[in-house]
Amino acid sequence: MEVAVTFRHMEPTDALKKYVDEKVNKIARHFVKESDAVVVLSVERHHHHADIRLKSGGVAMRGHETSTDMYNSIDRAVSKIERQLSRYQGKLRRFNQPKPVATVQLHTLEREEETTEAPEPATKLVRSRSFDAHPLSIDEAMMQIDLLDNAFLVFVNSDSGHINVLYRLESDDGFGLIDTGSST
Repeated sequence: MEVAVTFRHMEPTDALKKYVDEKVNKIARHFVKESDAVVVLSVERHHHHADIRLKSGGVAMRGHETSTDMYNSIDRAVSKIERQLSRYQGKLRRFNQPKPVATVQLHTLEREEETTEAPEPATKLVRSRSFDAHPLSIDEAMMQIDLLDNAFLVFVNSDSGHINVLYRLESDDGFGLIDTGSST
């Protein structure tokens, strides 16, 4: 994880940088995707401000605290982010999965090499799996694919009732959506 620490109106110290790095990396291990952190430490009169912003995939969290001690401000800001993270993960656990609307078959095919006897290469079925397609909104599907770190997700679009496939794009951190146009 990349942690960018900025000091405002105070002298930068290695001890504070190391302390922030330890605290933020402790939180970052909960994220599946690569994450970035921006930490701004500042002093105004006798108030020590710690502002921590984390971003991982589509999830952004922020903790801002002020106290008379910089280490205390950092601890309290990290604590805020930990509460946000547990609330976010709790939402996903409590997410009431409705009964699947449809079952979708995924077949993996493999093409055999060309031989002199058969000019056309033959295709054979290697593996077949079933997926339950649950009704989800597109936002919920993106959140699930991020947290489960899957390459794709088959679901029933709760808005249109169509079977959709959400997949990760290899070129960037975006998603692609296939709408089959067929209802369940």
